[in-house]
Amino acid sequence: MKPQTWWKAKPVSGPDAFGRDDLEGQASQITVLLGLGRQLALMREYGAAKGKGLAAGAMAAQSGDQPVPPPPPAQTEAEIASKLKEDFATYSSNEIDIEIPQLKFETGVVGQLQAFGDEATRAIARDAASAEGSDTKRKKQHDLAGRVFARQEPDTAAELVLAELASDHEAVRIAAAAAAVLMDAHSPEVERILSAGATSGDPAIEPLARQALAMANPSHDLTKEWEAEGPGAPPGPPRGTSLLIHGTFARRQPWWQPGGDYHTYFGHEVRNDLYGGTDRYDWTGAYSHPARDLAARELVAWLEARRGPSSHPPILVAHSHGGTAAFLATHYGLEIDLLVLLSVPAHPARWLPDFSRVRRIVSFRVRNDWVILADGGRQRFSDPRIEEHILPMSFDHSATHYPDVWREHRLANRL
Repeated sequence: MKPQTWWKAKPVSGPDAFGRDDLEGQASQITVLLGLGRQLALMREYGAAKGKGLAAGAMAAQSGDQPVPPPPPAQTEAEIASKLKEDFATYSSNEIDIEIPQLKFETGVVGQLQAFGDEATRAIARDAASAEGSDTKRKKQHDLAGRVFARQEPDTAAELVLAELASDHEAVRIAAAAAAVLMDAHSPEVERILSAGATSGDPAIEPLARQALAMANPSHDLTKEWEAEGPGAPPGPPRGTSLLIHGTFARRQPWWQPGGDYHTYFGHEVRNDLYGGTDRYDWTGAYSHPARDLAARELVAWLEARRGPSSHPPILVAHSHGGTAAFLATHYGLEIDLLVLLSVPAHPARWLPDFSRVRRIVSFRVRNDWVILADGGRQRFSDPRIEEHILPMSFDHSATHYPDVWREHRLANRL
């Protein structure tokens, strides 16, 4: 896949996005598909259709860290419907400026999702792929999208997600596969699409595909490869008071390591005390709370081993769930002078720092962040002790560590 400048694309609202082939249309389709998948996941997680054959909490069990509690057993259908609406609003309302249909609560939705299992997923994708040419296929997908926007029916939303597994556009297919994982429609075809996306070379699409693949199959060979320790970094300045922390499945990616584009930019143009030793800190990047908790404890130990008793607290720059690890580290006693958060998912009910141990927190993020939408986090922090800066761009979870974005928007001046 040729990398695209998704962060420059302008959002398109409504079903018309599904009739467009340009970058803006594709980006908006991806956002809607992930939003639909998240709502369908919430319906499953809350056991909205009890007794329909799908195990309650399956989504929470497979990812290990979704912050959605099970409903009290005495809830009525009306109460569950109200709670679903409230919860999805918390995920989507902050910095999502693309219309995502608010699906109606239906007691049969879990049964519908169960029907979209391995064979159904392959069959729907095969039917869509055999349509009479791209124009006919696109019209069918556009018509489905129109029905979802007009009627907000969960079963139609699920059908749209699976139909888009056969989209002409690889990025849309990957988003559809991620949404299928959210609604528990796993299949070899879904894993194949995600595996291809996870190694696509597109910095906006790879994190989404990798996260979804780990949710679908945590023991996949690719996830083990991403968690493995990479080669040693080239020599650099031996000591420093600032440090970069990578996020999920980025352990072997070069951008944050000495010699990488963001490390080089930050060390030359923002902080000349950036750590550049061959023993730079890293963590597995696994998509789980235990991995982040271990990363936090290892971060504390790593810093203690390299700093004297009178050393000034460090400056940490953390991307994605690397920020979660930094939060957790403060609860293990780490003092931080400045914590810079890059596209960090907001899960305030589960992860916040010990604010007494951090002098200042600054957060940079884009709107309509695909990875955060699929992750189930909120798109921004509401706590006033975290200074939020929403950049005038969308979609790309990785954009906050692009040197050109930092230069163009003078982000260093906000630290």
